[in-house]
Amino acid sequence: MNKNKYIIWLIIVSIIAFAYFVFTRYFSDYEITKDQRVELIYSLMLVTFLVFSLFSRKISFLYTMKTVLCWIGIFVIVLIGYSYKSSIISVYENVIASVNPSEARNSNDGTVEIKKSIGGQYKVNALINGKKIKFLVDTGASSVTLSQEDAARLGVDISSLNYNVIMYTANGVNKAAFVMLPYIQIGDIFIPNVKALVAQKGLDSSLLGMSFLDRLHSFSFNNDKLILRG
Repeated sequence: MNKNKYIIWLIIVSIIAFAYFVFTRYFSDYEITKDQRVELIYSLMLVTFLVFSLFSRKISFLYTMKTVLCWIGIFVIVLIGYSYKSSIISVYENVIASVNPSEARNSNDGTVEIKKSIGGQYKVNALINGKKIKFLVDTGASSVTLSQEDAARLGVDISSLNYNVIMYTANGVNKAAFVMLPYIQIGDIFIPNVKALVAQKGLDSSLLGMSFLDRLHSFSFNNDKLILRG
């Protein structure tokens, strides 16, 4: 074995020692079962075999060093990503909220933030019966109100409803029918059994009204954000 191969094996041993240090230092709280230990030993043996096969080939020392350094870089990036995963998730959620204001953002303090849309309104995607429904937040609406299209998407038989509720909208007088929604979820906020209306006609967007907002601990407007507290 020439001098270069001794250097390569020294680097490999150093990487394994460093990986072991990182694991024992940052992952000591995780319990490893007997089966997992066997899998870990098997994986290390397989990696060792693959590395040995690679270095047994007649590959230039410079190419081998580049390969080793590339894997070290990948390992460091993964380690940094794991260490700062909360910050990375927060940045990701901010970007998504900026690109698509309808996506609510969960904050570290347990609140949910909704960003104002370009048109100056607050629109948000909510989960109902496993389906995503886009709402326009309307504090002037006494009840959550679904459009005919959204109600049908949720499996409501809109033709059998009793439209006996008079409602007043920007488009004039309308009729609506009472329904009970099993839940509305926005971000991490989950509110069960929400009373709602289904508009008979003339509603372009479903409204997130006070029958949901009043069930929250509180809600407030701060600059261009609507902050919900479950």
